[in-house]
Amino acid sequence: MKGIKVFYSLIALLTCVVLLSCNSSTMTAQTTVKQPNPIDLGLSVLWADRNIGADSTTDYGYYFAWGETNPKQTYSLENCKYCQDADYNKLTKYCTKNNYGKVDSKTILDPEDDAAVQNLGNGWRMPTIEEYKEFIDNCDWKWTTKDGVNGCNQCFPTEPKNNTPQSYPQTFKKTLTQR
Repeated sequence: MKGIKVFYSLIALLTCVVLLSCNSSTMTAQTTVKQPNPIDLGLSVLWADRNIGADSTTDYGYYFAWGETNPKQTYSLENCKYCQDADYNKLTKYCTKNNYGKVDSKTILDPEDDAAVQNLGNGWRMPTIEEYKEFIDNCDWKWTTKDGVNGCNQCFPTEPKNNTPQSYPQTFKKTLTQR
């Protein structure tokens, strides 16, 4: 399992929220996205050192809705790929509860719906909720400024494989809209 590379993004936290929100306008991803470097934080999988579309570890990169592979400008229910009739109670995929739509119990993205697979290839994928929880629970988080980026998170692994902390920008800048 250790050889698997997963793509890290604080956007992964939005997977819980993004099920309730999607985008009304779609951008086209760059044809060439800078490849992240895999880093070993001493966890079950390797993590990327940057967000998809980021030129550096402190660059925000692109934003994605859960289950969508193109970057978004804004998020709403009107153009959600898996929200029927712009209603978060009518999810058509990645639904685990009856009151949110058609239950398929999928909690892992299919490759065609995985932003990391589609934009990075080379064995990258979005983390599972279990991997993300492991990441959150096994790092000591400190707020800092790095390369002029305020609110940058630094992850200090509890049992690091190297002595270098990994920085991730605070990415919760996008506004989610819902009618």
